[in-house]
Amino acid sequence: MGIGSFVYNSAMSNLLLIKHALPIVQPAIPAQFWELSQAGLLSCHQFSQQLRAYNLQTIYSSDEPKAVQTANELGKHLNLSVSQAKDLHEHRRLTSDYFEHHADFESTIQAFFDQPDIRVFGAETAAQALSRFHAAVSSIVSANPQQDIAIVSHGTVITLLVAKYNSINAFKFWRGLNLPDLVHLTIPDFLYNP
Repeated sequence: MGIGSFVYNSAMSNLLLIKHALPIVQPAIPAQFWELSQAGLLSCHQFSQQLRAYNLQTIYSSDEPKAVQTANELGKHLNLSVSQAKDLHEHRRLTSDYFEHHADFESTIQAFFDQPDIRVFGAETAAQALSRFHAAVSSIVSANPQQDIAIVSHGTVITLLVAKYNSINAFKFWRGLNLPDLVHLTIPDFLYNP
């Protein structure tokens, strides 16, 4: 997604939802424990340049290693502190098996977005994951009034929050996210600014 030609406006506050950088895919280990690949670590330096236009004080992060490492790398390049916050993690899927075929994973994610009140896979429905993530993001926003905020998190929960406030096709939006990627929303309305 990225910020493209967006021009920073200091009169409004910005919420920057950042999808973590590229992890090392380890099928034998649940995805919530994956760490960043070397390419993922290196990509954070270039990606950090997109964040310089914003008035950031802290980078918040989920507690998953790939998100923490992304936030730490961005913080290092931008000279910002990093703070882990509760409930910013990805949809709970600790007990789900690794999908050998990407098409199977994508069809499961499609069903996840299409049936938000049914537990399609993992330990949460889409509605439950959204409720948890939304509360965590709202808490950070409330604690930092009139400030630009950056949160490093995960594609599925980021998509759920964007879809709550904006007319998007959730599956297509999720599928279009890169590693890393930036989703810019305005505060307090959570409107998406592509």
